[in-house]
Amino acid sequence: MSMGLDLGTSVFRSVRTQGRELRARRFPASYVIVGDDSAHRQRLSRTDAIFVPCGDQLVVLGDAAVELARSKSLPLYPVLPGGKLDTRDALSRQIMAAMVDAILPEAKTPGEICCLTVPSARIAETPEAIVGQKFLEQGFTGDWPELDYCCQLVKLRGYQPLALGQALAVTLAELVGESFCGITAVFGASVTEFAVAHQGRELARVVIPRGGDWIDEQLAAMTHSMPARSESTGGVDRSDHGARYALSLQKARHDREQASRAPSADGQAVMMVEGRYADLYRQFLLAVLSEAGRRLNEVPALANFPQPTIMAYAGGLSRASGFPTMLKSAMRQIDWPIGIESYRSAELSPFGVARGCLIHAALEELSVQRPAA
Repeated sequence: MSMGLDLGTSVFRSVRTQGRELRARRFPASYVIVGDDSAHRQRLSRTDAIFVPCGDQLVVLGDAAVELARSKSLPLYPVLPGGKLDTRDALSRQIMAAMVDAILPEAKTPGEICCLTVPSARIAETPEAIVGQKFLEQGFTGDWPELDYCCQLVKLRGYQPLALGQALAVTLAELVGESFCGITAVFGASVTEFAVAHQGRELARVVIPRGGDWIDEQLAAMTHSMPARSESTGGVDRSDHGARYALSLQKARHDREQASRAPSADGQAVMMVEGRYADLYRQFLLAVLSEAGRRLNEVPALANFPQPTIMAYAGGLSRASGFPTMLKSAMRQIDWPIGIESYRSAELSPFGVARGCLIHAALEELSVQRPAA
């Protein structure tokens, strides 16, 4: 039983095969902290919520955390702030382990492959390691502690871990009819990732450390009482200051998502097209597309890439009302090195990245089982 595991900044998702059916799980990658008292324990037990004791507090995970944050106005903390995991922080490691256990069933037989992808913000700090084959040679090694720790957790569940980029996973899931040729983009919460593939082989990969969180930060600064971000801990700031920051960001994210996903006839949709929401989306798209185009222009392997080609896109931001129009408009304003003849949303299923990971795991298992010629 091969597995596909998408450890996104906002939601963890897994997909596996069971007979001819696909079985999927999702788990919000967030937590809240409440007092360890009998009332909280009874409430959590009634709903089968997952929580981790921590001194005189309880760390509540997943859907239960989201509900508590909504009902009690509690700060909701991401386990992967900015797409990163503070592996030096014991509580962050414990929370991550509990979340992986919740989303990933134990392997039934030894040697089953679990293909996983995680946000790639850390790699984006070294551009020479994120474009082209150099990333494939250097990126998935011991110099990336987030991935190393996640692979350890996958091994503890009985799997052989195999890492894959988010955008390449979308290629495998969405570009079957194009023989896995084209450009894919994932507009996520913490990072935006692009891949250029030919017949399933990744020719170039670009990771830019900017996503929906950036838009929410700008909105929060404009419309809410927004304390400055604290970088003192290097990980999750759980102080009073960090709680105020998290609450401001939650409010901004909620407002943006409500407006950006409103029906086209709703008055809020006009805000998405004409107001500050659209302005920030446009700024975001122009910035990440321009940077991606600049980096792709430096990849020699793309000189003979067949074009024009298709661009398939996924990620939470791409579900916004009006996003396809804004994406095409931004692309017309910049000088991209590869011509695009058509665009396709890969958001019919939010499990697209996980499904691509599952396909890659299944192909890898077939190659291992295939006898040598």
